[in-house]
Amino acid sequence: MTVKLLQGERVRLAAHEKDDNPIIRRWYDDPEFPHLLEYFPARPQRLEAV
Repeated sequence: MTVKLLQGERVRLAAHEKDDNPIIRRWYDDPEFPHLLEYFPARPQRLEAV
């Protein structure tokens, strides 16, 4: 059973389901995906450091 939490024209946010595992596995196989995961909050930096 899929519960729609948030849905728009191009996005559907819902709870993770077992059937989603193959899609999520492909995300982790993409070398750019881990780079998009930011585990630490953004911190102010000096302009020179950016």
